[in-house]
Amino acid sequence: MMGWTCGKVLADLGADVIKIEPPGGDPGRRIGPFYRNEPHPEQSLGWFCGNTNKRGITLNWDASDGQALLRALVRGADFLIESCPPGFLAARGIGFGQLSPLKPRLIWIAITPFGQSGPYRDYRASDLIGMAMSGLMSVCGDADRPPVRIRAPQAYVHAGLQAAVAALLAHHHRTHTGEGQFVDVSMQEALTWTIIPTRQYWDLNRLITERAGPARWFGDQLRRIIFPCRDGHIALMGVLNAREWGHMVEWLASEGMAEDLTDESWRILVEHAGPTPLTQAAVTDDELCHVDAVLTRFFLQHGKAELATEAQRRGIILFAVHTPRDLLHHPQLRARDFFVPLEHDELGETLLYPGAPYRLSETPWQLQRRAPRIGEHNGEIYGGELGLSQAELAVYMAAGAI
Repeated sequence: MMGWTCGKVLADLGADVIKIEPPGGDPGRRIGPFYRNEPHPEQSLGWFCGNTNKRGITLNWDASDGQALLRALVRGADFLIESCPPGFLAARGIGFGQLSPLKPRLIWIAITPFGQSGPYRDYRASDLIGMAMSGLMSVCGDADRPPVRIRAPQAYVHAGLQAAVAALLAHHHRTHTGEGQFVDVSMQEALTWTIIPTRQYWDLNRLITERAGPARWFGDQLRRIIFPCRDGHIALMGVLNAREWGHMVEWLASEGMAEDLTDESWRILVEHAGPTPLTQAAVTDDELCHVDAVLTRFFLQHGKAELATEAQRRGIILFAVHTPRDLLHHPQLRARDFFVPLEHDELGETLLYPGAPYRLSETPWQLQRRAPRIGEHNGEIYGGELGLSQAELAVYMAAGAI
């Protein structure tokens, strides 16, 4: 699965990407969730999303005939993306060193858990292990509980995205020199980039970032920013400052829910602007807990859309915490046509897919082809492009090469 995203990015930008699977299909096809909750290798939603715009063939690279077919494919390829253990393909005579002489312009992208060198190079790892050993998991979760994994795959996706960037950089080099090259991508290193800001907290503030759950650090004080509301959660930023505190209290008071926050003891938050409006350092932890309790009681009386609209009107930085369902109906995403319909002829249905996070005026991203079925393009590629006859294809199939 580490190679899915890399190939998808290139395919969505217009490259003709051929997904090679073992006979019987990629193991990732058996990972849910599934279309209509019916487990089937042709109905994995993860497979659908990660393999759009690709053509698909089956090939057994443990068979000598399969290896011969891969060599034939490489002669017409510009890139090869693989996520096998280091040395796996070379041991079968189809590694970079053996195939690059067939196509010196070939760019070979190898995505592995820990890279091609170092003491961990031969270790296997899942997305969970990638999150743990990158350091990202250490800052996810509540301070008084063990680290947690973000539900959606992060290590696989980040490795694939970094691989796609590296592939395009290597392609840029090739356009100037005519030379291909080997691209070594480490899943651990790709995901470690996501916690770069936590290192800067120490460099700038001498503060070691720890798990904070629904809170975040403001200077040297931990401040809650995620609150429950009537229909979900909202995020509230920087209300304990001279610029927003008065607006927040006025809002609470307008609905009779300010409690004691209008008392004179809280005036410091309005009067003390100083060189920066942030004054939460003047508030004790007990006072922070009290403010949070008052705000929580207020927010629980309102829906997140209502709160976000009114906060914007009052100049308060408050926004809804969206769920995946919310995103489907979000007016900004709808206005930009982010979700794209794609027909699945094999299902007799059209499904919505997430679009690209960028807009290119001259070379637009396009979603044109659903993910391939197992061996769907064997005849088209082996027969139409490599020139094999139907009889030869039958022989290869009988021998287990495809």
